[in-house]
Amino acid sequence: MLKILIFAVRLLRRILAQFLGCVAYYLIPIRKKDMLKNIALSFPEKSKKEVDFITKNVYKTFIEVRIDMFFISNMPDVGDEEKDIYIINFYNKRLE
Repeated sequence: MLKILIFAVRLLRRILAQFLGCVAYYLIPIRKKDMLKNIALSFPEKSKKEVDFITKNVYKTFIEVRIDMFFISNMPDVGDEEKDIYIINFYNKRLE
């Protein structure tokens, strides 16, 4: 039962991140023009639609990592002991 609950929470966080990533792409276009230009220069064979898709996924991934870091920092067991804490985040996702 606990595994199902953990999976459901992770799924909800991912859905929230996807939504907020889309919102950020359209409402908070920080460096979006530069990103579109750089991706188009790096991948000249990609169409404008593909470059746009990659850029949207960059925003979604950024928001997803930030949400995960927020939840990790709010874990009740973290920091209770007098030991060092190392958080390593490996993120491997194809954006094609």
